[in-house]
Amino acid sequence: MRGSRRVILFLSLWLASVGLAQEHPKQKARELYQQAMRFHRQNEFGRIVELCKQAVQLDPNFTEAHRELIDHISDRDSLRSAYQKMHEAEPNNPVFLYLLGKLAKSTEDKAAYYRKAYALDSTYTWANIAMGYVHLTNDELEKALYYYAKSVEYDPRNKVGYQGMARAYQRMGQPEKAVEVFQTFVRNAPDDPESYFLLARAYNELEQPQNAISLYQQVYEKFREADPDVSAEALYWMARTEPDTTKAIAIYEQLVRDYPNSSMIAGAYDRILDYYRTRNWKKAVRLAEQAMQLADSISKPLVKSIAVHSLIRGYQEREDDRGLRKLAEELLDSSHPDPFVYYTLADELAKKPERLDLAEKVARHGIDIINPGKLLGVVAFGIYSQEELQRLADEIRGAMLIGLAKVLLQKQTFDEAISALEEGMRLNKREKKRAILMLGRAYLGAGKLDRAIDHLMAALIEHRVDQAREYLEQAYKKRYGGLDRLPQAILDFAHRDTSAASAPLPVPADLTLEQAILQARSILSGEAPDFEVTTLTGERFSLREQRGKVVLLDFWATWCGPCIAEMPHLQKLYEKYQGEPDVVFLAISIDEGRNVVERFIEKNKYTFPVAHAPEIQKKYGVRGIPTLILIGRDGKVHYRMIGFDSRSDFVQEKSKKIELLRQQEALTRK
Repeated sequence: MRGSRRVILFLSLWLASVGLAQEHPKQKARELYQQAMRFHRQNEFGRIVELCKQAVQLDPNFTEAHRELIDHISDRDSLRSAYQKMHEAEPNNPVFLYLLGKLAKSTEDKAAYYRKAYALDSTYTWANIAMGYVHLTNDELEKALYYYAKSVEYDPRNKVGYQGMARAYQRMGQPEKAVEVFQTFVRNAPDDPESYFLLARAYNELEQPQNAISLYQQVYEKFREADPDVSAEALYWMARTEPDTTKAIAIYEQLVRDYPNSSMIAGAYDRILDYYRTRNWKKAVRLAEQAMQLADSISKPLVKSIAVHSLIRGYQEREDDRGLRKLAEELLDSSHPDPFVYYTLADELAKKPERLDLAEKVARHGIDIINPGKLLGVVAFGIYSQEELQRLADEIRGAMLIGLAKVLLQKQTFDEAISALEEGMRLNKREKKRAILMLGRAYLGAGKLDRAIDHLMAALIEHRVDQAREYLEQAYKKRYGGLDRLPQAILDFAHRDTSAASAPLPVPADLTLEQAILQARSILSGEAPDFEVTTLTGERFSLREQRGKVVLLDFWATWCGPCIAEMPHLQKLYEKYQGEPDVVFLAISIDEGRNVVERFIEKNKYTFPVAHAPEIQKKYGVRGIPTLILIGRDGKVHYRMIGFDSRSDFVQEKSKKIELLRQQEALTRK
């Protein structure tokens, strides 16, 4: 790739630039780096990379600038190759070993590079930070503290060292020590706004919002003239922290009025519009229109996206057909760079049969206007090569085609829906779970029953989409005249890709369809990763020892709004099964520190078992929270549910799945 060659060429010339570095003072490199950091608050990642490249040309050992390049250049393989060449040219330079550690894929490889860097120079600040990371990862907190403390001794202004110390104290259950750490940072770097922001967040961890607000006010006053972007950020976090909603909204309004060019106004408008949407709809509409005009004038498409999404939601809540149609016509006359605006609007329009034609028109327009070069700042943030942007655009186009297919299904234009779904799944494989059910329905509607059955089987068994059962029964009954052989067909489907050694036994005559689905899913499921933790109450929990029971794992965090909303329902579900020895619950917190979890559980009087074990998240591939996982008696993962829907009956839905898994023991005996 052309972009990759440029990265390699640039980095390969570093050694030759050593002479240049001698001619130019390192101070100039620091100045360039400070300029780059100001662009952080404006989300101008291209300028950050450009300035940091200049900085490392002047000072090849400038680790902070290298770290920014690693954070913002997505072609990590080329960076890794270039740093390897630098290390081979200067084997006794710890900087390149540290950078190779930053880029290493596994924790073990990172640790190996970091130890080598430290062995070369134990006074190198970043080697000490790296060793702190190694010990923190291994939960060796005292050792981690030692190395992080050493790092700030060598560089009293290095925020990463302070952050490491604070993290170690939080894991020790001493959040008040984290406050002391950041107070020291403020004393050592009073001109660095990050020191104040970190101290304010530490106060929030201690549930001391007024102390945090006071700090944000200090930052706002201190940097108002010298750095307006910092003052804007201080206002934003002041509003986020303010417990009085009315006062918070007033601060957000001050932010968008006084700092319209700040990158923080997108978040501010999001909260302002959400507030007025339910209290003063006319004002919300007026503000949304102002936001869209402002976004066009200052080239901030994300602000416009937020305004449009707020209008869609408001019109939907009020069942305002005229408002939705008007918004649709306005968007059809424009080429807004956020394709998901069209996706969301088409989905809402499609809820009424008389709007299906307009919904299709909006969805197709959204697909047509996707432009890789215009995705930055809307759905993509960072530095991307042209190839990467095209790949992202293709994935978005795939998702949009699947959204279009949803409209086409409602219009019963099944052949067009099939074409859109097949192309959408080709472009975006991550949408397969959602699309395969729709494809099965489209084949069913088109009368292609064998293909419908195959796709609906895959949706129901492989992807665990329970809604597929209704359509599968329809397709199977049309094809074979009844459902008597469907349990056998389901088990045959599950075994078709397995070895002969695992061929199924004859299906018992009394095997129900529910049992066949459960057994088929079990055949295709993988073993749940084993782990052992200690709960907040000091009890040992080993997953291996729960074999033969149904296990519910819930991944959550105290900072996650949907998680907090889910908790009372989880408590009710736990109380329902509390006396059942074959059903086990464990809520796994991924919070930074244990202390905040203990306070949250105690404050809300939840009684289900809780463990603070963020390391388990990776074992289960949890990317969004809350994530609820149900493990069957066979030790396999049978259900994975992401997010929380307040409109559904949480206890009833989860109970149904738990009861189905409780039948597994009797099924296995057969």
